[in-house]
Amino acid sequence: HLAVAADGSLWVGGTQNIRRSIGGAPLSDGYIAKLDPAGHVIREIEVARNRDNTIADIVVLPSGDAVIVGREDDASWLARISGDGEIVWEKTFGAGKIASVTVLNDLIAVVAFEAVDGHPVGAAVRVALWRS
Repeated sequence: HLAVAADGSLWVGGTQNIRRSIGGAPLSDGYIAKLDPAGHVIREIEVARNRDNTIADIVVLPSGDAVIVGREDDASWLARISGDGEIVWEKTFGAGKIASVTVLNDLIAVVAFEAVDGHPVGAAVRVALWRS
């Protein structure tokens, strides 16, 4: 996943270290990197919490901070990352499987698909808004 900041820097996110725990549960680490306009890594952030962490979408705020949405185990995960690579805030919500994020003025909008008991039958689409 990729987002371009106003200064030309790039935010890249995805998943790394996909593996299974001893009990067979899936585990992965979220990966976020900020690159300069030439593609050189400025900083890397690993979301490694001994859980299943994935990055699904990234958007850049006018401040240069990034807002990341993904999954932590069976919940949707939303975080604001400063230009310096620090987590400013984070939230988990719902039972998200797929999510997307966008910025509308000073609002952060997340659309998440939520399955019911792991099945798409009876699933819902949720929209959540936060002030940036």
